[in-house]
Formats: sequence, C-alpha cells, structure tokens
Amino acid sequence: PYVPWAKRNCPNYCNLCEYDCAHTPPTTTPLPFGCRDKLDNCQDYGKDSCTGIFEPWARENCQAFCSYCGSTTAQSVCHDESPEVCAQMDISICTSIAYSQWAQKNCMKTCNMCAGGSGLAMTTAAPKACRYSDGVTHAHGTWWQDGCSADAKNCTCNDGIAKCLRLCPKFENLPSGWQVVQVAGQCCPVVKVVATNACYYNGVAYGQDQTWSENCKLTCKCTDAARGFYQCSEMCPQLQLPDVCHWESPPAGKCCRRPICPSYIQIQGYPDV
Repeated sequence: PYVPWAKRNCPNYCNLCEYDCAHTPPTTTPLPFGCRDKLDNCQDYGKDSCTGIFEPWARENCQAFCSYCGSTTAQSVCHDESPEVCAQMDISICTSIAYSQWAQKNCMKTCNMCAGGSGLAMTTAAPKACRYSDGVTHAHGTWWQDGCSADAKNCTCNDGIAKCLRLCPKFENLPSGWQVVQVAGQCCPVVKVVATNACYYNGVAYGQDQTWSENCKLTCKCTDAARGFYQCSEMCPQLQLPDVCHWESPPAGKCCRRPICPSYIQIQGYPDV
C-alpha cells in the first residue's frame, strides 16, 4: 500500500527508480497548454490507475499524470462507456429528456454529445398522427368530436394515441317526475320535469289548448293533452295576390309580410303576427 508514496519520496532507497537515480532524469516533453490534473495527488494512485476500468476517471482527474493531453485528447475522451449497450439501444435515448443524463454518461459518442457535438436533437421524429376508428387521420394535437348523441365523445390525438372522453353527462337514478329528453339540434339530452296530460314539442311540455310558434315558420296548438296530440300550420299563409296588389316586408317585431292592395280590395283573415 505504500508503493506510490515510496516511489515519490524514496525511489533510490527503495530501488523504485524508473531511470538511473544517480543520473539526471531524461528530458520530458512539455505538457500542452492547459493540460493539468484536477487532483494534486495523482502520483499516489500510480500508473495502474490510468488504464482499464479506471481510464474514464483518469482522463477526468489526472490527464497530465496519465499522459492523456495533446491533440488526440478530445478524440480519445469521446467514447461510449458501454458501446455494446449503446449499439443495441433505440436512438431515442439520445433525444429523450428522460434519458439525457444517462446518455451523456454512457453513450456520449453514439449520441454525438462530445465536446463540439450538437447532439441528435435535430433527428428527433415528429409527433405521430392518429388514425381513428372512423378511418380519418387526425394530426398530433388536434381534437374532434365522435358522434352527436348521448354516447358522443370528445377526442384528441397525442403522438399517435387517440384519447377520448364522454361528451354528454349520464343521468342515472332520476327521481320520479323527471325524464331525459333529446332536444332537436343538440347532441346531449337534457333532464325535464315530466308533466301529466301534456303535448311535448322539442322537449318542451305544453298544456291543453296551449299554443306556441317555431322560428316564424309554424304555429302549433296542443289539441289533446291526454294523448299528447298537437297540430301545427304555417304561420304565414301563402296567398296568390291580384296583380294590383304587392307584398311588403314584415314590420319590426312581426313574422309575416303584409299584403298591400287598393282600397276596393279587402283581404280577410290574414294573420297579424
């Protein structure tokens, strides 16, 4: 255990000289500029610490003592700790943030992470698109709606994987007097109070003889609430006017246009709506 110390302090006495101790030691080549050891006791570890499994450590801490300086330093230092493992690994280990530290330590040559290297970031594959069950291909990061019913879903594409969530809420175990009603023009049903003896139109309950209109097109009346029967007719009748008459646009707040005729022509029963 004292051999390194003896070589440094008592080489002549211990007969451990690397050259004739009685003569001037041979001239050594000056070290390249900037070549120095990180540790001040590299001699204590001996030359055996410069090679084999200790080589990476020696290049990092004792490059001058172990003669690892010079023009070939960068090239010799740039190597894979586990070349066989690096050769078998997927190239994604060089570009994934999760493996960056491991790749820097074990596969720096394969991943082009040596001094002056830019890594393999530019070769990272673009996110994958998703081919959905409807046969449509959706780009990464996009979303779409699957269907328009109580079972409709909102979906998104994340690097080749489609993830979907239910669009509409589920109504279960409703109390008596409530029911799920599908509303025209909407994907998701709604919960409505169940009315007895009523006419249902677009999810709305109307009582006996109650009237309603739809978008200035139809006027409806609940004619038999007990059986849910109602009748609808055109809100604005289509009339064939005499040539001396003409139509005017509906007044503000009204639905039907107005027939305009000379005073000697009277049109009866046209709705004022």
